Amino acid sequence: MSFDIFLGNFKNGASEPFPRSIVENAFGRYVERNDAGGLALAFPDGGRADMSIETTPMIRGFAVNRPPISSAFWEGIFFVLKSTSSVLFWAGDGCVVASANVVPDLPKDLIEALGMPTIVTQPKQILERIERSN
Repeated sequence: MSFDIFLGNFKNGASEPFPRSIVENAFGRYVERNDAGGLALAFPDGGRADMSIETTPMIRGFAVNRPPISSAFWEGIFFVLKSTSSVLFWAGDGCVVASANVVPDLPKDLIEALGMPTIVTQPKQILERIERSN
């Protein structure tokens, strides 16, 4: 079974680009392959993930297919959340942000569909919130 997570950056309810270099700083040392389709990530504990991401210097977000339980992966996701005004979401009933300041910039339909975001202060809380989802 496949599970996907999505990270999107917003300002005033609209998609807002941010520097791709933030993602590269978060995951660069784990990149096994970098091509037009995205990044293949490999972590020291054996975890692997495929990230779909634009190749342009400014991006609006990314998607990850089958996110691993690797702590290094969630630390990278948390770094991106803290460095941007992004929300991480997935199918079901949940989304997370790293700051309450992000919530007013999120699209109203996203909140209506997924509920009020959980504010996380540590990487491990992201995975815990996903595991509690339907």
